[in-house]
Amino acid sequence: MLQVSDHWLGSESSLAYLLEAMDQYRAHPELYPPRLMGRDEEDDDEEENPLIQIEGSIGILNINGPLTSRESWLDEYFGITSYPAIARGMIELTDRYQAGEIDQIIHVFSTPGGDANGINGLTEVMQGCLVAAPNTISYTGSQALSAGYWLATVNDKLYTDKMAEVGSIGIISTITSVARRMEESGVDVKVVRSGKYKALLHPYEPISDAGVKEVEAKGAQFHGFFLDHVRSQRPGITGQVGAWGEGQIFFGEEAIRMGLADGPVMSL
Repeated sequence: MLQVSDHWLGSESSLAYLLEAMDQYRAHPELYPPRLMGRDEEDDDEEENPLIQIEGSIGILNINGPLTSRESWLDEYFGITSYPAIARGMIELTDRYQAGEIDQIIHVFSTPGGDANGINGLTEVMQGCLVAAPNTISYTGSQALSAGYWLATVNDKLYTDKMAEVGSIGIISTITSVARRMEESGVDVKVVRSGKYKALLHPYEPISDAGVKEVEAKGAQFHGFFLDHVRSQRPGITGQVGAWGEGQIFFGEEAIRMGLADGPVMSL
């Protein structure tokens, strides 16, 4: 199943898209039969990784669409990419690099962002691959936003097209309550908790101010992690945090001027 974490490093439209995809599946699951993910252990022949493209001596990893922390057979149906799939692609290209099959790796980003959960683990995988395959760069010709930008900055260089968008350094959280609907339907529910902070935003209860404050505090922590990551990966960044780290999106040349990307602008 598709899942969305409580904290989303991505655009509002990408979150809405994923939530709509979840609704579509729930409404008509027969339209989305399960598919095999990764490699069939009973099949001796290796399946091609759909994220990988080989052009001469260059290995390309295409990271497209909303990003999720958990893999699902529904990803292929809805154009979603999971962190486990990205990790497998990175490791495979690194193996090919070390075997001498390729001499450069490009991570090509076309993503509005995704889950906050799991991104640190994937970052560690990327860093390990970068040690083993140092001639690895990032590129976007469309979007490398939020979680996509986080990942794109792990590599030493991030190149961008003139009209590509980068940045969107921030986090959003979605809170849902069905309490009013249940009340209108005549359903009486009582949430019993031990510990005053336990499940403050239970969906069967009205949204509480205390719960909202807790989400805001967690979101601020995630935002702080994001800012720390960008500062460490992009030491040449210019200006105060308010100029680049509050969710703004920049086209290629402006991103280069601010130190968010590397120049010159170029096509892939």
